[in-house]
Amino acid sequence: MEERTGGKHARGTNVIPFSMHNIDELLDDVGVNVGPLVRAAQWLGPVNPRSYRKLAAKVQRRGAEADPAGGQRATSQATLKV
Repeated sequence: MEERTGGKHARGTNVIPFSMHNIDELLDDVGVNVGPLVRAAQWLGPVNPRSYRKLAAKVQRRGAEADPAGGQRATSQATLKV
């Protein structure tokens, strides 16, 4: 990790198996996640970002349904990019 981040461990995105557990818990809390087979496969092998690409749209759609007046939402597209 030191080599990939130029000695700065908090720079950039570096997903390790322990991070995936936290990401999966967060997505469960929000109410969206990939299926259990995809999660298991990614815990045992490399993470495939394509598996998560539709989750931001699900969260945004749910937010629009909850606030049909189009008021300000707590989530933004910039925060939900996967």
